[in-house]
Amino acid sequence: MSGSYSVEGEVYVIRPAKTISDKFSLQEFVIYVPGDYPQYIMLQCVNKKMEELRGVSVGMQVNARFNLRGREKEGPDGESRFWNSLDCWKIEPATDSDYERPPAPAPASGDAPF
Repeated sequence: MSGSYSVEGEVYVIRPAKTISDKFSLQEFVIYVPGDYPQYIMLQCVNKKMEELRGVSVGMQVNARFNLRGREKEGPDGESRFWNSLDCWKIEPATDSDYERPPAPAPASGDAPF
């Protein structure tokens, strides 16, 4: 399988970075995708790609591009175990044309500005 995928939504959680070894670090984050069946999609940035999360905060509307990765490892019982990960390689703010935001509420009549 080749190619990349993207998901657009609101940053819901950004977890602290983890150092697995001297050559491998990762940082996980979750994007909330609204709809009839809302989804919480967990992605990860690995090593140098963790820099993509700089300037990203919870609540931001983003478009995350990622690769789907899968691995197999034999467990102590001899059974194969399988893992999938969504390895993010690019995070961009969603533009107004990319993401439909609800309109801001109109101020109530008689409200005075600060």
